[in-house]
Amino acid sequence: MATIINIFSSPVSWIIVGLALFNIFEWFGTKHTIAKLVEINRPEANIRIGRQANMNITDGCVDDLIKYSKDASKKYTLYINITAVFPLLGILGTVISLMNLSSTDAISANFETALNTTLLGLICAIGFKIGDSWLSADLERALDDADYLIHQHDEEKRIQYATQKETGHRY
Repeated sequence: MATIINIFSSPVSWIIVGLALFNIFEWFGTKHTIAKLVEINRPEANIRIGRQANMNITDGCVDDLIKYSKDASKKYTLYINITAVFPLLGILGTVISLMNLSSTDAISANFETALNTTLLGLICAIGFKIGDSWLSADLERALDDADYLIHQHDEEKRIQYATQKETGHRY
């Protein structure tokens, strides 16, 4: 019990915990945005060997694909950048604790605080890195599918426009 209390004796530890809670919410937000993107990319009735069947993508669908692609990328970038900060915060806590060494009585307490902040930073970094492995593959696949659909839609629009221009008809 004393070790758990000592972990939170440093202000840097509280920053790590607060940032970890924020990053958990960011992970779930990213996962939700990816799920929305996948829902638009591959409606269940149109899945065929990992690629989309003829889906007649509308302009509104393309707008949603672009919106959710940007949102997912932004959220994932924020998540992964926060994840990269945890080891640095652990080292910062270590340095601050060791700088406060002024007497021999404080050496063991400050040294323990220094190690605890490093441990907390590393545990958070490792945990969120594992969470990243679950997100990155899903995000990459969803973004690839969205790019494919947007490209297909743009190609269909170009063909339709060229046909209209040649025949002088509007469809």
